[in-house]
Amino acid sequence: MQEIIIAKKYAKALADCSNIEQIIKTHRNYSCLQYAFESDKFSEAVNSHIMSKEDKFKLVCSIIESINEELDSKSKRLLSLLAENNRLCLIPIISKELKKIIDGKNNTYIATLLTKERVDEITLQSIKTKLEKRINVNLEISQTIDHNIDGICLDIHDLGIEITFLKNKFMRELQEFILKAI
Repeated sequence: MQEIIIAKKYAKALADCSNIEQIIKTHRNYSCLQYAFESDKFSEAVNSHIMSKEDKFKLVCSIIESINEELDSKSKRLLSLLAENNRLCLIPIISKELKKIIDGKNNTYIATLLTKERVDEITLQSIKTKLEKRINVNLEISQTIDHNIDGICLDIHDLGIEITFLKNKFMRELQEFILKAI
């Protein structure tokens, strides 16, 4: 949890002093590092106390440069700062936070649709279109299958919106309504 708070501060500081193109480029660079962190050997090297901070910084920069990407001065300075403070492990979290900042600037948000069975593309597109009009944002909807859920749940975490329709809850509320009416 504390790592997320720290990473958000780094991402916000970088976003505050950069334009949208620089933020996108930095996100692209850091997201390639995010995949490197999935490797146990790379993570061990970056978190190692044997390897010097300067060598860790050079390793991270070499990975970015190996994919033919140039680091701008702000991105490079942030990597240097992370290396100096032994916080290179925050790069994947910073990458996710930069993605949220980019999406926020573009008014695009990620929604998760949780259902028991897969919803066809036409229905998914219809939900997306109607919800985009209603809340005036651009949405990217991903679908998650959960066999334990008996209904449907749509969550837009960054906006704090959750729409849930569960069969059990509906039946309980219907029974309560009928009992009150009697």
